[in-house]
Amino acid sequence: MNNKTIKVKMIANEMEALSGAYDMAIAAFNAETEHEELLCSLAVIMRQRLGLMLDKGQHQYTLHFPEVESMAFAQLWVLFKNQLDLYENAVVQKILKHIHRDFIRA
Repeated sequence: MNNKTIKVKMIANEMEALSGAYDMAIAAFNAETEHEELLCSLAVIMRQRLGLMLDKGQHQYTLHFPEVESMAFAQLWVLFKNQLDLYENAVVQKILKHIHRDFIRA
C-alpha cells in the first residue's frame, strides 16, 4: 500500500447522515474476530473525527481517507449496508465510488 489519500467533498447534511450511520454501526457492532474489533475501533475514531468537524458548523467539508482507512471503510459498510437508511446509503455509496475510482481501479 502507498501513502495515497482520497478526498471527498461533503455538505453538512451528508456529514450528519454519515455520523448517524457510524452511530448505528458502533451501537450494533458485535465483533466476533480481531479484524471486526479493528473495524469497530476505526469506526469509533472516524465518528469522533466527524463530530469534531461538525462542531465547526461549516456548510461544506472535505473528508480525507488514507488508503488503509478507505479499505476499512469499505469493509465496514459491507457489514452494515442493509441497516442504512436511503440517505445514509447514498452518502456511503458516494464515498465508496471515490474509493473504487482512486484505489481499486488505479
